Amino acid sequence: MRCKTKKQNGKRCKVSVLKGENKCLFHSNSKRAKEIREKRNPKRILDNSELIVILQKELKRVRKKKGDEIARSGEIRKLVELIYEIRGEKPPANDGKKSLTFAERVDRAQQRKQNESS
Repeated sequence: MRCKTKKQNGKRCKVSVLKGENKCLFHSNSKRAKEIREKRNPKRILDNSELIVILQKELKRVRKKKGDEIARSGEIRKLVELIYEIRGEKPPANDGKKSLTFAERVDRAQQRKQNESS
């Protein structure tokens, strides 16, 4: 038997239904369907290092934008602040000095961690 739920485009779903139900895994709200979806796509909490990697990838994407778009949105500043916040560090104050590149900031943070651990 096929799912009879109408999709957003107005057509029927046509995916096979779950046993004992009349909707597919995607459209069913039953407890069993929710359990199956959870097993297939478990929600897991990312640790800080994974979050930093994700934010760094996003930062690279944002940096590829044109300069005017970046200046208006302030996305780079927000992403860098998020990275520092996740690390539990305070972003360096820009007091008229040449601002560091992201790579330089990462290197300095890694050096600080090494110095603290030794």
